[in-house]
Amino acid sequence: MRDTFVELVQISDSHLFADREAELLGINTDASLAAVLQRLDGRPRPALLLATGDNSQDGSITAYRRFLEQVQGRGERFVWLPGNHDLPDVMAALSPAGTLVKSLDLGAWRLLLLDSTLPATVAGHLAEAEFDFVERSLCSAPQRPTLLAVHHPPCALGCAWLDDQGIDNGARLLALLADHPQVRLLLCGHIHQQQARQFGPLWLLSAPSTCVQFRPDSHDFAIDSLAPGLRWLRLHDDGRFETGIERVAAGLFTADHSSSGY
Repeated sequence: MRDTFVELVQISDSHLFADREAELLGINTDASLAAVLQRLDGRPRPALLLATGDNSQDGSITAYRRFLEQVQGRGERFVWLPGNHDLPDVMAALSPAGTLVKSLDLGAWRLLLLDSTLPATVAGHLAEAEFDFVERSLCSAPQRPTLLAVHHPPCALGCAWLDDQGIDNGARLLALLADHPQVRLLLCGHIHQQQARQFGPLWLLSAPSTCVQFRPDSHDFAIDSLAPGLRWLRLHDDGRFETGIERVAAGLFTADHSSSGY
């Protein structure tokens, strides 16, 4: 039998400003996003380019429009979800359908996109409607391999200062997913670093930021020296997947390591 698959690319935490020259912790976020997306040059377009939140730092229409200009044509399809720095209503208004996509089918896979944001709040939370949406979606297609995407991680990942900012009812989400073994992947952003954790058949994966990286396993705020990057995934029809991280050249972008926060 022929092995068929689709390719997905995840970018996250781009933090664009209204001012294209603005910097986040010493890095020009427009330039670093462009450099990360250039990693896709010279290869077939992925079936989907997925942005997992904090697309803008200031929630400005100007920043979102420039973000959309940069990602245009980089994937056969593009979807985005909000992070704590984003304004979901503005993102929805700028989306082609006038709303944020919640579910789509990609080859044999189903993708569910969740909103973990609360207004003017850094930490994440899933509303009751999000749990209802996940439950209905999973029960309607129990044989279809499924990927969920959300901005905030649902559990602690080893950085004390970031672990306080995860989804406050994330344990409930993991418990729900444990009852649905067709869910193979949960992608998140927010933590500006690559991580991988396994919960039975479910893998929790995060992507690096397209700008500043945070140091793993740090108790307090700390910047890493790794370069901006993306995560790619190859989703096979039988539910298997492959994944990896690609980064821009080391030294191309240097963050201000003296910063104590942002």
